[in-house]
Amino acid sequence: MSRLNALLVALLLAGPAFAAEEPFSDQAYDAAAAQARSAGKLLMLDFTATWCPPCKMMEKQTWPDEKVQAWVHEHAVAIQVDIDKLPELAQKFSIQAIPTVVFLKDDEELDRYTGFRGPAEFVEWGDGVAAGKITPAVRAAESAANAASDDPDRRYAAAKDLAGKGQLDEALEQFLWVWKATRDVPKWSGVRHSFLLADMHRLAQRHPPAQAALDGLLEDAQQRIGNAATVSLIDWKEWTALCRELEQGQRVAAWYDTHHAEDGTLQASGMDEHVLERARDDVFDELVAERRYMDAAHAGGDLLQRAQHKIEKLAMVRAGLKARGDDEALKMYDEVALPDIVALYGCSQAVGRPEQAHEIAGVVLRALDTGTARLELVRAALTMSDTRDPQLGTLLREAEGLGAKDDALHAQWEQRSGTGATPPAGG
Repeated sequence: MSRLNALLVALLLAGPAFAAEEPFSDQAYDAAAAQARSAGKLLMLDFTATWCPPCKMMEKQTWPDEKVQAWVHEHAVAIQVDIDKLPELAQKFSIQAIPTVVFLKDDEELDRYTGFRGPAEFVEWGDGVAAGKITPAVRAAESAANAASDDPDRRYAAAKDLAGKGQLDEALEQFLWVWKATRDVPKWSGVRHSFLLADMHRLAQRHPPAQAALDGLLEDAQQRIGNAATVSLIDWKEWTALCRELEQGQRVAAWYDTHHAEDGTLQASGMDEHVLERARDDVFDELVAERRYMDAAHAGGDLLQRAQHKIEKLAMVRAGLKARGDDEALKMYDEVALPDIVALYGCSQAVGRPEQAHEIAGVVLRALDTGTARLELVRAALTMSDTRDPQLGTLLREAEGLGAKDDALHAQWEQRSGTGATPPAGG
């Protein structure tokens, strides 16, 4: 799953934005712990960070909920811990992923949970902890039962639980079981190639056997792609997901180098059209990442059609976020999605197709008629090509008229065009 798709999952699961100060105290850890002991309450720690999408989901959907706030005020003293600002506290509690919520009573940890939890789930969990129904012994028994289950969801929960407890060999065994068991399960495709793989990679970063296992999975996937007479969609998705997660994207570019025709278009006889179209997407993205813009243009097929498809998806997502009134999520999605789309414009300019580039610009601006969109189109063209297309000057003037200014970009265009026709920002 790409960064854009992973963000989309997070945004669609999240609710509208709310203030998230409640139900947390602004006390330091020691003071909050002392207050909890004195009041005979639980101490609740929410380990979070500003860059964490699931944490933002909790702040938007879970913590502002009236029932959640009422429960916390009755049963606990709660503080949030930014792991970037308080790394020592995060290390003390062996925090490996966020969000992680930890409950303690009289300085003894009762339970923890990593990942997003909605309001109803949180209150149900909190009730169990407060009533003594969820204890370390109960959790140990539950984890053991999950680890012996044939249900991938339960095995995945066991793997994360074991990783959080530092039982790394056991966690690796469970993760690998889930990876294998969910290979042909359609509903697991997105999770398997994003969240599951990311969890396995985090384990690998602190456990060499896990890194060796991931390297082995990548090599196995590489062999299937290289040796198969017919490449299946499952094999392709698995291989490219491993390449992305393990920062081995150059393997995808190398595959392109042996699977293109003289004109640079993809030529893979062992792929049906559905798999080939997915390959065009992945290869295009990797070649752009490697700044091979002309190759990307040839590999991407019909760039105008690709832009239209991306804009249709963007419009659908934006409509949903607008209807929900979530301006913050809308801004976040635009920031990630726009460079992905304007790369098609830049690549069209790179191979000398100005008419196609103009059509792509029109598609973009009909959906996002903003100064920022115009600036990003110009930035892509200047970065990816040596074009002197007058449309760039027009886009810059239009962007300025809409209040979007970038002096450096203006200067770069003036130097490129040699005309000085575009006035500096504010001129």
